[in-house]
Amino acid sequence: MKQRQTNNGSLRKRETTQPQQHIEYYLFNSQGNLKAYSDDIMDFAYYGYNAANTRAYKISLYNTNLWINGQQQPLHLQLQQAMFYPNTYLNFDAFGNYTKHYYNGMERVASRLGDNTTTIALNNNILEARKLQLEEQFREDIHKLIEETVPIDLPPFIDVNALQPTGTPNDIYYYHPNHLGNTAFVTDQNQNITQGFLYAPFGEITTEYNVNFGNNTIPKYSFNAKELDEETGMYYYEARYYKPPVFTSRDPMFEKYFWMTPYAYFANNPVKYVDPSGEEMWEPEVTKDGKVNYVAEKGDNMRTFREQYGLDAKTAGTILGKSGITKNEQIVAGKTTISGETVKSVTGSEVLKMDLNSEISTKQRKTDQFMFGLKYSQVKELNLYNIKSFFKNINSKDFMCNLSDVTVSIGEGKRIPIKNISIGLFDYLKMSNGINGSHQIPGTDDFIIYFRTSKDGKNERDAVMFRINKSDIDAFYEYY
Repeated sequence: MKQRQTNNGSLRKRETTQPQQHIEYYLFNSQGNLKAYSDDIMDFAYYGYNAANTRAYKISLYNTNLWINGQQQPLHLQLQQAMFYPNTYLNFDAFGNYTKHYYNGMERVASRLGDNTTTIALNNNILEARKLQLEEQFREDIHKLIEETVPIDLPPFIDVNALQPTGTPNDIYYYHPNHLGNTAFVTDQNQNITQGFLYAPFGEITTEYNVNFGNNTIPKYSFNAKELDEETGMYYYEARYYKPPVFTSRDPMFEKYFWMTPYAYFANNPVKYVDPSGEEMWEPEVTKDGKVNYVAEKGDNMRTFREQYGLDAKTAGTILGKSGITKNEQIVAGKTTISGETVKSVTGSEVLKMDLNSEISTKQRKTDQFMFGLKYSQVKELNLYNIKSFFKNINSKDFMCNLSDVTVSIGEGKRIPIKNISIGLFDYLKMSNGINGSHQIPGTDDFIIYFRTSKDGKNERDAVMFRINKSDIDAFYEYY
């Protein structure tokens, strides 16, 4: 098998020769989302996204003309199916058949087939202009996709002027997840199993009960409760697309995890961890003037905020609501922030603690939370750094761990690599919030920077040691 990637690391072409030649084409947009796909220039898929870079529609088509006497014929594309996503609570197909979705906080718990007719008012002049623009863009994208400039015959535009009833008020279906959030089975209102899945560790569906459930009206939410695009065999993770066992585009945070392939699914440990969006989660920060913020990274959503800090649905929903966030489309990477003041008004503290025993408490997340606590205690001019103020479910007497090959923030979005952080806080769970010293490791370019445990304001012994290359030591000293 041969693969080709684009300059930004996204999959461009995959070719196999056994048992016969087979070519898949991929076209990603500048934000890293899949725009178009083709399987041997016979089957096609096309995707659109809204201003928040979340998916607005998907269309699958097939080509009825191929090659005649060695000459490629115009692409004569026929519509197979389409799905539109005006928001996270509703989807409808090319005929207006719609499904509503219900959530407990950020977790989808049920879907109900539409049972009422709703008319959509359209401005025909704007719509006609938009049709011509989309048609031109579609042809351009397909030409880029297959790397050939050939004539394209398009099917008639999809014309939906009303959402059609597809069921009755009794057609409601409930999702039952396993410990990783994968849909294990779906039941109707009478507790009858209508759909079920068994998975391989990385998300391949090994067994499916009732394959035709939903008939393309209800999206197939399966692994990690993500939608499976059956036309491509990929899961839509909002920030990226996942084709088990790897992502098809590079992790936008790959420089933060330089020791790992940027296409890996959650540190190659899918039995223990989940990756809600295909990226890292909300990053805590404290500004120079002492304000605490929780900043969304690309792909973050309402659910990732709740899961990162182990919040119940009511608490997370209240914090998000007070921050003016009521739907995922409002969350923009690097811009959307939740203030510590808002968090304090709900929880009583501006600091959200990380659950040390949580399944999402990876070594990089522990590092980020640990360094956030250190910087917080410095900016707030606290006498000591109390670990228990930033982690929960921590042993009452000691905190010990080694965090190797991680990165730490040095402000303004910059990070530096750390070879190892050795933490051994016995008895006190408190440490000096200022650097107590450093020394070079003989025969290497690495330094050890250390902080000491504290009791009653006295520094007792070395407790936290950072192994860092000499090229990064000045930046570390300047920030911490």
